[in-house]
Amino acid sequence: ARTALERAVEAAPNDASCWAMLSTIVLNEHMHGLNPLPDPLGRAVAAAQRAVELGPTNSMAHYASACANFFDQRFTEFRAEGERAIQLNPWDSLTLAWVGTLW
Repeated sequence: ARTALERAVEAAPNDASCWAMLSTIVLNEHMHGLNPLPDPLGRAVAAAQRAVELGPTNSMAHYASACANFFDQRFTEFRAEGERAIQLNPWDSLTLAWVGTLW
């Protein structure tokens, strides 16, 4: 999945959703120790930041940023990004569940 998402961001470097999903999959490498490349948390944070830069109104980008910031122990940023993701898409049950769990 990571390889496919890395190809997706190469093919569509300005697609915020692709960057957000890449951040999410790399963050899972960090959380679960699954096939990680070096510095999965740093790569997840960087991909999430890129997603937010490209898609400031993309709720998935803010969700990815919230999660990455939480695991990077940047809790102020986590809360701001989590709130923004929920504001942008209050019906997204994944965002509500994860942000609520981590809050």
